[in-house]
Amino acid sequence: MRKASKKTLKKKCDKIWSQIIRSRVDSACEWCGRDYGKMDAHHFRGKPNATLRYELKNGVCICFKCHRIKCHGDDPDLNQEYLNWIKTYKADIWDYLSGLKRKTVKLTIQFYQDTLRRLLEEKTSRT
Repeated sequence: MRKASKKTLKKKCDKIWSQIIRSRVDSACEWCGRDYGKMDAHHFRGKPNATLRYELKNGVCICFKCHRIKCHGDDPDLNQEYLNWIKTYKADIWDYLSGLKRKTVKLTIQFYQDTLRRLLEEKTSRT
């Protein structure tokens, strides 16, 4: 059997992380409370930070509308509103993530294998 590449493992980790985040709510946006059907998993701290990318506390389940307009839109006031919401209602998580973001990890195949294993165990324990 062929060994999985880092790219393949990364995609699998992203998918499982997203599924876990989206499974935490009953299809209602954690920010606006509405149910628009399609829910997105969003990182509080950006995905480029490998230390936090697969941290389950670094995710929130929000509707497509909030994700696209308020988190990734062009309106700086809405972006600031989102940041204020996190710092107010998720302050303990924000502080926890702020401490973790300074850590560094080597993005090896072993890192992704271990991360995938951990995420799959977490997903299984939730079902």
